[in-house]
Amino acid sequence: MTREVLVQAELLQEDIVNEQQQIIHLQQVLKENDDALILLKQEATKGNKKAWMNYGNIFMRMPTDDADSSIQQEAARIRTEIETLKKGITEKTQRLSKLTSR
Repeated sequence: MTREVLVQAELLQEDIVNEQQQIIHLQQVLKENDDALILLKQEATKGNKKAWMNYGNIFMRMPTDDADSSIQQEAARIRTEIETLKKGITEKTQRLSKLTSR
């Protein structure tokens, strides 16, 4: 293998590792969102109609239904992003395999 091929292979490996780390982080966020949804449901059964939400560095008190909807929308966006990253990893792994088999 030439130096150029080795450099390309290393860059692909770095990209794959970075995307895997992003997936791990996003899965942690999904778990936190699931925990928040469980807590919201518990609060709703207690009769609490509003919940505190954190958006970046801002805390807002909002209706539990709106909070639930917001969390579910974010979870859907994260799942889509995870799937996109997984497809990218698959493509890069295939390219890496082709590069290293030369």
